[in-house]
Amino acid sequence: MAPDIPGNPPPNAVPDKSFLLIASEADVMIDDGVVFKAFIFNGTTPGPLIVVREGEVVEIIIKNVGGFTHGLSIHAANTQTSKFVGNIAPGSEGRLVFTADFPGVYMYHCAPGGHGILTYTLAGMYGMIVVEPKKDSYLLERTLGREPDIKVYLIQHEVYLNGRDFFDGKAAYVMFNGKVFRYVTEPIHARPCDYIRFYFLNVGPNHVASFHAVGGIWEYVYQGGNPANMAMGLQTVTVGPTDSYVIEWRVPDEGNFLIVSHAFGTQAIKGAVGIIASSSNASVQNVIYP
Repeated sequence: MAPDIPGNPPPNAVPDKSFLLIASEADVMIDDGVVFKAFIFNGTTPGPLIVVREGEVVEIIIKNVGGFTHGLSIHAANTQTSKFVGNIAPGSEGRLVFTADFPGVYMYHCAPGGHGILTYTLAGMYGMIVVEPKKDSYLLERTLGREPDIKVYLIQHEVYLNGRDFFDGKAAYVMFNGKVFRYVTEPIHARPCDYIRFYFLNVGPNHVASFHAVGGIWEYVYQGGNPANMAMGLQTVTVGPTDSYVIEWRVPDEGNFLIVSHAFGTQAIKGAVGIIASSSNASVQNVIYP
């Protein structure tokens, strides 16, 4: 290990944060009457949200209680991972320690090795890890002098009926946070002038997302979620598989604002649509989890 390279922890480092991921298999309901035979972390797909701070030493333990070999790829870790948490047999576990030196929004996913990496991503075994910046806050937060009113951790992901459709990129469903049209049936409530921060991750595994708010312009966006990578006043962010953005936006008025992947025929029509329902007397949920 090269200790001076960002991401590698100091020798004998004591973790600031520790997380347990339990790998298994189960049937998951993704829509009324639609059951997805999934590979899962901690009982859900997507898996649990992991949030740490820039500079923290992070420990992630993966325990395989399923019937198949599992593993883990952690995109927030700039260090060797496969020899510690790859190819974990049923009944076994692995452990990785790294330093979260790069702020941003990252993907983690099952990575048992070989073609299994493709298959297990197809099967729903992934989640989001956020490294919050320690030094430089996001611009709208700094301008307003306060945290967001609402934080929305939003994962776009796809489900395929079979391996052939996966190979051809013909998704049956494209979803936000685990359910088809989730935030149409469960709108995200907000008030005019509420400051919303989206942590947007496109898991894919095939399609490029085109994330847009109907009636809105993203005030500030940060590619990869890193505050150093800022752009202003965008109608849309274009997000490839495993790519991500942090998006800052203030709700401009009352009424419904659609959030959507603007690839209508391949994504929106298959479930990648939600609603920000804005009213002055709205009861607000401050954090929306995957």
